[in-house]
Amino acid sequence: MFFSLIATMVNQAQAAVILQYHHVSTQTPKITSIAPEQFSKHLALLQEKQYQVVSLPDLMTKVAAGQNVVNHVAITFDDGYNNLLEHAIPELEKYGFAYTIFINPQVVDQKSASSLTWAELKALTKRGATIANHGLTHDSLARIPTGTSIAEWVKQKGDEILAAQAKIAQETGQDYRLFAYPYGEYTPEWQAWLKDNDFIAFSQQSGAVGDFTDLTIVPRFPVSQPYDKIANLSDKLNTLAFDLTPLATSKSTVVSYGSVKELVMQVNNLDFHPKLLACYVSGLGKQEVTWLDETTFKVSFTQDLKPGRQRCNCTAPSISMPSRYYWYSKPWFVLQQDGQWFPL
Repeated sequence: MFFSLIATMVNQAQAAVILQYHHVSTQTPKITSIAPEQFSKHLALLQEKQYQVVSLPDLMTKVAAGQNVVNHVAITFDDGYNNLLEHAIPELEKYGFAYTIFINPQVVDQKSASSLTWAELKALTKRGATIANHGLTHDSLARIPTGTSIAEWVKQKGDEILAAQAKIAQETGQDYRLFAYPYGEYTPEWQAWLKDNDFIAFSQQSGAVGDFTDLTIVPRFPVSQPYDKIANLSDKLNTLAFDLTPLATSKSTVVSYGSVKELVMQVNNLDFHPKLLACYVSGLGKQEVTWLDETTFKVSFTQDLKPGRQRCNCTAPSISMPSRYYWYSKPWFVLQQDGQWFPL
């Protein structure tokens, strides 16, 4: 029977959480910022609850090997803004917490007024930082220019990713093959290229990390405003990786307006009561879940997804660990009604 199909719990508990920040400042866009005082509260919570804050390379080595990552947390920053020097890095060093900064080498070379310099980045590697690849530029990999084929685009931007990797190694002495998608936008073609070139890639959909996580789209929890509240952070730190797999018809990422009406998922872990599974879609709220069989469910959308970056988050309370929730997020990048990309 359905309720008796509960998978082995050991692997499900091997959940880590990766936090994603950009700016730590009150003078920068709110949607990518957290106030210094609130950032300090985040670190204090990690210390108080005795989470094991580890470097991203160490965490992903353990995940790839199926090793124990219970209560492990990794801290990441996208874009390499120099306001990190003012508050974030001194606070991280106070606690002895490792962290990763994803950078665009071309932006660093241009000596942007808001960017960390190569000298600063190299110095930070001696103080607990990992410097990693965010692309040579901050171009979205999913947005193929008109008149350019997919193969041409993958070749062009792939060469740039490799050039960025070489530049980071040259300037910092570090050569970790960790890549964060600019804007969190990706396609199956990029997943395949990154896998073929031995990169672990990080996206911006939420969720915990387990030993079954797809290493071409490793989830991270965005914790800038408006998701920076301590209660929200506590909930996210307590999540478990949800072993769900989209069926072939639901794997697309870049989609035309009005083309996505539902999400169909295969369940690989039944450590939850099916009636308590809840799925929420950006801008639409809680959506209807229908079980098609003992291990497959469908989420039916009440309206078309709006143009932009949209997600369906599915959560369910664990049976074996009653105080914790499974969390899975499926992203889409929905084109405008005229077929053009939405603004960045």
